[in-house]
Amino acid sequence: MRATLCIIVFLLTSLLARARSVDTLLQSLRSAQSDSALLVAYRGIYDHYQHSNTDSGIYYLQQGYKEFIAKNYKPGICEMLSYLAANYSLQGNMDLARIKQKEALAIAVAIDYKNGIGMCNNGLGIIEGRSGNYAMATRYFLDALHAYDAIKSNSGLVNTYIKLGAVNELTGSPDKALDYYRKALSLSPPEAANTVYLYNNMGIVYMRAGKYAEAIPYFERSLEAGKKGGYDNVTVLPLTNLGGIYVNYGDTARALTYYYQALQIAEKAKLFEDHTRLILNIAILVAVSDKPRALTLLQQALAATKQMGQKVLQAEVLEELITIHREDGNYKEAFDLLEQKKIVLDSVFNIEKAKEIANLQSIAELEQSNQRIARMEVDEKRKAWQMNAILAALCGLLFICISQFYSYRRKQRLIKALSLREQELAKSNATKDRLLSIIGHDLRGPVANMPVLLDLYLDNNTSPDEEEYIISSLRSNASASLETLDNLLGWGRHQIKGASVAPRLFMANHNLQNKLRLLQAAADLKHITLHSSVTDEVMVYADPEHFKFIVRNLLSNAIKYSNEGGRVEISADSQPQPGFVVFAVRDYGTGMDAQQQVHIFESLSVSTAGTANEKGTGIGLLLCKEFLQENGGRIWVESEKGKGATFYFSLPSQA
Repeated sequence: MRATLCIIVFLLTSLLARARSVDTLLQSLRSAQSDSALLVAYRGIYDHYQHSNTDSGIYYLQQGYKEFIAKNYKPGICEMLSYLAANYSLQGNMDLARIKQKEALAIAVAIDYKNGIGMCNNGLGIIEGRSGNYAMATRYFLDALHAYDAIKSNSGLVNTYIKLGAVNELTGSPDKALDYYRKALSLSPPEAANTVYLYNNMGIVYMRAGKYAEAIPYFERSLEAGKKGGYDNVTVLPLTNLGGIYVNYGDTARALTYYYQALQIAEKAKLFEDHTRLILNIAILVAVSDKPRALTLLQQALAATKQMGQKVLQAEVLEELITIHREDGNYKEAFDLLEQKKIVLDSVFNIEKAKEIANLQSIAELEQSNQRIARMEVDEKRKAWQMNAILAALCGLLFICISQFYSYRRKQRLIKALSLREQELAKSNATKDRLLSIIGHDLRGPVANMPVLLDLYLDNNTSPDEEEYIISSLRSNASASLETLDNLLGWGRHQIKGASVAPRLFMANHNLQNKLRLLQAAADLKHITLHSSVTDEVMVYADPEHFKFIVRNLLSNAIKYSNEGGRVEISADSQPQPGFVVFAVRDYGTGMDAQQQVHIFESLSVSTAGTANEKGTGIGLLLCKEFLQENGGRIWVESEKGKGATFYFSLPSQA
């Protein structure tokens, strides 16, 4: 059985003050002489109860909210709403948490309340992070960082650095995560609750790298700081992670001791997400000796993740269910769960999202750099003004004009060079992002299913009916992978080498007949008739290789979506557009509705299965469109659901 995954912290919603007595806090509430002092008092009371008595904390938040509403004190309303939203998030009610946090953010933005803007953006980032939307979470955290930096709030900066570290840890950037954690640690007082989170998260980085001996001291420091500061609820995190380390050491008894301690705290504090993860961890351990109990625990955890909308945790629970069913020989159930897991993971994260996160961070760093440059430019202009004044007295107006002229020319050259460089980088990044997105979206899916299907096929307990089903699935996945790879290689060469077109005048029918012969075998499998009315008189001025690619893709699609015993026709006409030949590839198959036709030529459009369940990707039509545009032509489609489709494309008939 696999070792458990570690918990990454998205929990922290505010920098917590060191615990004070309840009497002192209530006295400060009663004696507050101003709205701002009242807000500080409510913060202190909530900080006191947040990690010891959640129900009391929520009670005082609601009281504060009512009081600030009556006073119409907007900063107080904003903060109380944000804290309430954070508690809804901890309890797994993501939809309500998101609504309340956005209400609070709208108030903060309306009054330009920077501390509130930072707090609400962090709260929204936590919600999206827990829902698996890491790119959106990163965007919120960077907005929070910008707000806190504007008012030089150390507590807000520490809070946000922790969250950015957690996002980078989750998306596979441990060095970047440690960099954020160290920044936060340098600003965080030793007695603050933030220090508990920081030691825990730094231990996680080392634990994920397999450096357990180095991770243990960080978790123990986190546990010690939590107990010393009175942050009992926070100790769920280091307890859980210490349990995970002893799982990897093979010490099940010690691991379960830590897990049950953490489970008791999480249940008492109503930390539903942590409670569910602990149930998963315990189920993994007990599965070795008591699989029925493990399955019961996992089903309980799965239901909780669905209710909370926790897709990342849901995928982990599904993985453990798959493992147990495979060990028991229940391959049909294992395969169904594997499909569920794939759907969940596809909605959580892919290569394109990882690139988006990296780009967001780069943009934020660039913005910070630009701000520093702007400040330097202000200083430089002030110094230049002073120098020019002195020079004016000494050298006169002519020398000043000359110096200003050369300064302006130099700046213009720098701006022009920077603009060209930015354009080159943007083009390069767009090409890489697009290629990685296609690999992650279209090629990985069918290939990832093959090893599982082969394992099921090779198992001695697989029945003949199941073997036939598996072979059919393997054939479908292999065909889809080959088509994707062919199109991907063509598109990749096209993007890397640039728009290199070598047009010449050639006889269209010669190339067309060659492709018809190659596709005849695929048509025969479905008893489909291929018919061409293109004559030898039809001449085309275009790149022959591009023409072959377009014809092959359109005919292949027509066969794919034709019914058994159908007919595919290709024709050419030079009448509708003088100077052009309009080709038409027609089938009488499944057809498309209006919505499908709108998006069919877009990047990464969703391709439906063929009439024989053939897989598709949508890359081919995208490349056909690009090739036709580069050769001076265009492509369009006419279709009706259930009555087939006709794809038209035009190319010049002369140079």
